[in-house]
Amino acid sequence: MMKKFLPIVLLLTLLCIVLTACGGDSAITTADPTTTTTTVTSTVVETSAPPTTTETPAASGTPIKLLTFNLRYDTTSHPCMSTDVRGAHLMEVIDKYQPDSVGFNEATNNWMNYLRDAMKERGYDYIGLGRDSGVDSPTQTGNGNEHCPVFYRTDKFELIDSGNFWMSNTPAAKGTHAWNSACKRICSYVVLKNKETGEVYAHLGTHLDHVSVEAQVHSVSVIETYIRAILEKHGNIGIVLTGDFNCVRFDKTNPDYIPTTYNSVTAYMDDALDLAKTVGVQGASFSGYQNPVNWENGQASNNDKPAVDTTSSPIDYIFLKKGAYTVSYYTVVDDTFTFEYEGKTWHNHPISDHYGIYCEATLSNATVGFTKDDSKLIAHQATVSTDKPADLPEKLSDISLSSSLLCSAKDPIDHLLLDDESVATATVNGTKHGYWEITATFSDLANVQAISFKTASTRLPYNARVFVSHDQSTWEQVGAAYDSELSANTTYYFILEKAVTARYVKLIFSDCVSGVKLENFSLYGSAIDTGKIYNEDIVLLEGPKSGEKEGYEKMFDGKLDTKFYIRLYENNATPADPDPVPDIVFATKTVTHIQSYQLTNASDTASFPGRLAREWTLYASLDGNTFTVIDHVIAPELTSENFKTFTFEVDAPGDYQYYKLVFDTVGTTGNVQFSEIVFFEKVR
Repeated sequence: MMKKFLPIVLLLTLLCIVLTACGGDSAITTADPTTTTTTVTSTVVETSAPPTTTETPAASGTPIKLLTFNLRYDTTSHPCMSTDVRGAHLMEVIDKYQPDSVGFNEATNNWMNYLRDAMKERGYDYIGLGRDSGVDSPTQTGNGNEHCPVFYRTDKFELIDSGNFWMSNTPAAKGTHAWNSACKRICSYVVLKNKETGEVYAHLGTHLDHVSVEAQVHSVSVIETYIRAILEKHGNIGIVLTGDFNCVRFDKTNPDYIPTTYNSVTAYMDDALDLAKTVGVQGASFSGYQNPVNWENGQASNNDKPAVDTTSSPIDYIFLKKGAYTVSYYTVVDDTFTFEYEGKTWHNHPISDHYGIYCEATLSNATVGFTKDDSKLIAHQATVSTDKPADLPEKLSDISLSSSLLCSAKDPIDHLLLDDESVATATVNGTKHGYWEITATFSDLANVQAISFKTASTRLPYNARVFVSHDQSTWEQVGAAYDSELSANTTYYFILEKAVTARYVKLIFSDCVSGVKLENFSLYGSAIDTGKIYNEDIVLLEGPKSGEKEGYEKMFDGKLDTKFYIRLYENNATPADPDPVPDIVFATKTVTHIQSYQLTNASDTASFPGRLAREWTLYASLDGNTFTVIDHVIAPELTSENFKTFTFEVDAPGDYQYYKLVFDTVGTTGNVQFSEIVFFEKVR
């Protein structure tokens, strides 16, 4: 697989199922512990348990017990959901499985204040920082600032290395995020040495974004960078990656679903489930408290134990270094608890809206190196060559560049588009495994047919990948050059099998030495004038819910995974004279001749079809004072598919600079929402 040139293509989609919340960013009042009496004596109801005798694999190495658990942030929507109640039950699971190392998700400040003491009593220490503050401190409280800590047994293991990094294109910078992610995300890791056997393994714990598939896939690349750095530093040790990845490996309800994120991880890691000789419980790890009752709202129940959905996929995983491990046992940790609380019996109560995942694994091939198999990600071929093609098309111009790493003032990143101009990045990671993204943005769409970059004489990057996108939501990987190190003073050409329409091209190096250099990054093809007015050419002036999470600005941010949403009245409670939706007012930077526009449904329109507007008016003006109607739409034919785009030609096209969009009649349920609005100077 490690050939000098490996052309591949990765088709990214936004079809990843979003099954879990962002992890405790909303404010929830914590119950006063002095007024609550909790009986923590409980009955464990179990259908999953580690075998009473574990078969020793016919391989070298000592089995390690691994656990991952999304704890559900410290919600107190009901007192029985507080940390002191659920934490006691979590410790029963820890006592039962006695993991050698465990990665937790949604371990917010309140959870960490519980876990530090409770896990220490059981002989565990940990590494982890809060994703928001970049700090781990018992003085911080509340149900935000998620940690993804990795706890480990101090009696068995010596900590020889550790670290934390963020899921962004500048992963060493605290509190950063990128790629349209809804939340800041973090990864923490430990490198552990068995005190008896000397065997070493690294355990990385993370929680990927729940909205942006783009963020998920690029986060997997950042994790790969750090795994390579760990292996460079410590040799061919074992690697364990755990956490909530917010994606399923299959979706039986969606025949078109592509497990993009899962395939990106398993390109270089094995899923413990696939290796397991014995499986206890297999199925979904996300329950959502919805089966059979809504536990989070404090409902006591005599119901039977909620059953794991065995027809579905987990979103929590234990991944192991490819080709290095055997697994003797795997199970979904579906333990629930029956206990007395405030005069009620709480039957079969889960710890979280997730179940844990547990396995027992043995490093059976400690000498195996890092390997990567991208075959599942290939959609169509591209050719990578160091020979300049004879029929190379015209070089594209009118392009702006951005870089995830700082470049010196002497050598700005824009120089990359000019021949023989060298750009050197700042120091990144202290190893040759830094992460670097360069993104090119065309002024409009282009038919991209080739991409090239030229290395310098020193400070060479390696493991290059090229992606293209028309909207920065869906990306295609159109080539890769994997090698221990790219050659010096060499131009690499990525020749596409057929032209790809794109506005963005991204070059990613997942392995960079400090001060890595490039001398040229060029793009070839033909420009396309679509007449689209891009977001950076629009000035937002005023509108409903300005500055809020679902304010009017979200219609203009170019992101399908955000939306504008406003509610005027409750369902089936239409007032005689409802308040109007405030005007959405914006301007273009220069006078434009708008001829058409597009509205795109939000991600949940299929679930809430009553939010589709039934009438709207578009006004325009040259001076911002005198407005005229240029389009009025009554009873539009809108369907309720998610991300469905509808095109409308304006009734009175002309030269204007200021605009007002007024939703005259909202949806049948008193709401209106859209993901995006886009304007064109040409009819689309």
